[in-house]
Amino acid sequence: MIRTGSYYAYNADDGSFLACGCSNKMKKFFGISNDTLRIHSKNGKIYNSNKYDLHLKIKWFDGVIKDIEPTIKLKPRPKPQIERKPNKLKCNFVEVFKVFKHQEAEEEKEHMRNNFSVINLERVRFELKKHAKESYPYRIAFYTKKSPTTLVFDEYFLSLELAEQRMEYLKNFKGKKNNGDFWYDGVNYEADRVIIATRTRNNRNMIISLDDISTKKTDYDEYLELARFIQLEFIR
Repeated sequence: MIRTGSYYAYNADDGSFLACGCSNKMKKFFGISNDTLRIHSKNGKIYNSNKYDLHLKIKWFDGVIKDIEPTIKLKPRPKPQIERKPNKLKCNFVEVFKVFKHQEAEEEKEHMRNNFSVINLERVRFELKKHAKESYPYRIAFYTKKSPTTLVFDEYFLSLELAEQRMEYLKNFKGKKNNGDFWYDGVNYEADRVIIATRTRNNRNMIISLDDISTKKTDYDEYLELARFIQLEFIR
């Protein structure tokens, strides 16, 4: 694809210039996904970095081809002093979907790219079940390992064959990173203790961890920032 412009990043607190470049450069500099860059450059909202102690304003300049590395040393978000739990598990996040189907049309692919939750396979058990509704007769049910009857997510299927293929995929899936942490809404989460990050029916972002269940009412763009950050950092 031919590059037609550049993204510029500014410190939202004082307006100072920080860096500029193509989407891949900005991802390398700040850990921002391509979709998040595009959304924030259009809506003008502040991007609260999940990785650095930084608030960004993103702008797109069409016709400007320029790459400048960050003008300051990026400071990681400070980590609170947390008592480490013995026998710490690793994390293994994967995307899950309310309805899983073959992505044939481009609209279906785009829908799945923009509508997913992230679940930690190290903290759940999952099983294939027959579903009572004829519209989606099969489902994979995800339960917490800590409380095996506590359901945290359902993924629905039209065909048994696809559901069985998905089960094999989940059993063998390994994300690109199996440890770390991330910030959301002023809270530092140890990735291995997170069970799921998802969007509720009443427009709330929900993170279920071994420590608590936190929810925050937001617009959908903020939820996608959270989900895509975990995807970029831990999954692929």
